[in-house]
Amino acid sequence: QRRVKNLRENAWIDSATQSLSMEIPFLNAEQRLYIVMRVTLTASLSGDLQSSVNFDSVACDPHSDTSYAVPDLLWITLILILCHQEMRQVARSCTKGALAEFLRDTWNVADWLTVCFGFGVAWPGFVPRRT
Repeated sequence: QRRVKNLRENAWIDSATQSLSMEIPFLNAEQRLYIVMRVTLTASLSGDLQSSVNFDSVACDPHSDTSYAVPDLLWITLILILCHQEMRQVARSCTKGALAEFLRDTWNVADWLTVCFGFGVAWPGFVPRRT
């Protein structure tokens, strides 16, 4: 009730609001599941309040089935290709003595940021976990 009052005071909901949904995340460590509980309150035209509760879950271990690893392997392959191309460009720029020019090019910097970000995203999925 406090939360609804806060939403009303800050003009997130008012008399024209027909529905209010709340999502609450949970971790069931014993079953290794992430769970999202979605509670929805809907006002009918007669003024009655109807509620519904739904649960969605996903396994904590994204690679429990080998088919789940396919998008990750595709991702890391594309990042490795981009990294290889960028390293070749750096090598060419160094042999021509034009490394400073290479670094001033916004797109080259963007490519390297993409490589770093791409490895950062992929890294947690491929590092073995301690159990």
